[in-house]
Amino acid sequence: MINKMKLTGIGLLMAGSAFINVYFAFVLQEIIDIASRGSVDLLVDKIVFALFYLLADIIISMLRRLGTGYYIKGALIDLKARRMNASLSDTRSMGDVSQTMVLDMETLDRDYFKQLFNCAFQAIQVLMGLVAIVYISLVLTLGVALVTMIPLLVPMVLKTLVASRKDQFLQASKNHNAYLQEIEQGRYVIEDYQLKDYFKSRLRDKDKDLEHKRFIYGLVEAWSSIITVNLGMLTFITALGIGSYYVILGKMTFGMMIAAVQLMNSIVQPLNSIGYSLNRINSCKPLYKTYRAYKEQAPRSGIALDCIDSIQLRDVTYTYPDGSVGLENFSHTFVRGKTYGICGPSGSGKTTLINILSGQLEVSSGQVLINDVDMRDYCQQSIRDRFSIARQDTYLFTDTLEENVTLWGQLGQVDDQVLRMACLQDLYKDHQKKEISNLGGLSGGQKQRIGLVRALQRTADVYLMDEITSALDQKTGEKVLKRVLEREVPIQVFVSHDQSHQQFLDEVVIL
Repeated sequence: MINKMKLTGIGLLMAGSAFINVYFAFVLQEIIDIASRGSVDLLVDKIVFALFYLLADIIISMLRRLGTGYYIKGALIDLKARRMNASLSDTRSMGDVSQTMVLDMETLDRDYFKQLFNCAFQAIQVLMGLVAIVYISLVLTLGVALVTMIPLLVPMVLKTLVASRKDQFLQASKNHNAYLQEIEQGRYVIEDYQLKDYFKSRLRDKDKDLEHKRFIYGLVEAWSSIITVNLGMLTFITALGIGSYYVILGKMTFGMMIAAVQLMNSIVQPLNSIGYSLNRINSCKPLYKTYRAYKEQAPRSGIALDCIDSIQLRDVTYTYPDGSVGLENFSHTFVRGKTYGICGPSGSGKTTLINILSGQLEVSSGQVLINDVDMRDYCQQSIRDRFSIARQDTYLFTDTLEENVTLWGQLGQVDDQVLRMACLQDLYKDHQKKEISNLGGLSGGQKQRIGLVRALQRTADVYLMDEITSALDQKTGEKVLKRVLEREVPIQVFVSHDQSHQQFLDEVVIL
């Protein structure tokens, strides 16, 4: 409803601005006809009127741009929210959002939304210009209408070619950015194995391909615009020819002919602009539809889960989208009051099991039961609330150490006992208000212990610890693990490829 009201207001402003542009032709007609009669007083009055008329055009045009800009701002916010909500509700679909969204929004702003509003405004102006020409001369109108169809048909013929070339360029640009990112992330390997020359050569080939596609896209678009603009001049020439003929016959004043020519500017230029805009709109439609298609996945509704007494996995198999098997025919029961260890070599499915237990991955086959009830029957959010996870790789946000530990107060006040368990009390005391980030400044072990504090701060029924000491030295790792295992919690599950910690566990599961 609000969007409809915004569009209605923008439409009224467009109509007002278009009317001023078209009616200005009649203002010129009166000025020229007055000049031909030699009346200085009337001429001065009409010129003053024309100046105020132009001022009104400036004000309305500024309000129109304000309205369209405000609407586009809201539309872009909505599209970005759709993309991010879809990504946050399903991390598997996240992709390289940060690298592409800024470019996509700039493209949609410039080549889709602004061009849509431009087409609407120019179409209104063309319609009013044609009505005005009918008022001046029906024959002139018929001649103009006949040649007007040509510049409108050209964009329809060329749009497929332009859209195809733009898609090729955008895909090449996306691949190029991905390759640059890969070089950045693998720069140590490149340096260690002296692969600079190899990657320089490959990058040069990709640069050539990208710039060639950019060149072809720009060339096709430019040729399309040139053809459209020059065909649009047929309308202007037609009006000028017919108008001059009627002046010679004495059926039209010189002022009326100038008005007709001016009206052609209200038709020819908008038609050229419409043709240009249609090409850009058509080339951006696939991108716009892609963003509109993003939907936030609503959390699964179901039974509220108040506590977890047991988790049973029956012949569970999980297959990743690429076809690789993360876990196969796995069965085990985790019960309240016990601490479990999950051991096995890299790639055996330990982290996959953690994500299945917490409900972040839905099994491909088999069944997961919580308190003897299928996990899928529970409310998804209530399942997440009962788990606390410490992952092997801890991500740090660009903020203070305190905010990273408490997650902006979402985990409550920092517990000194928890800091002691993670051997983090000295670092926290000295750097509590210091800004940190994931890019550097802290060691892998320090980051890992921050992630552990986050997990231990949360009240849950099941604590899942994924390789929580892998980045720590042996002495610190054993100290941390011993302190964590001393905690009395309902269910604890520790993942490790190292089986030396078995003496601290109630039960060990080998994958």
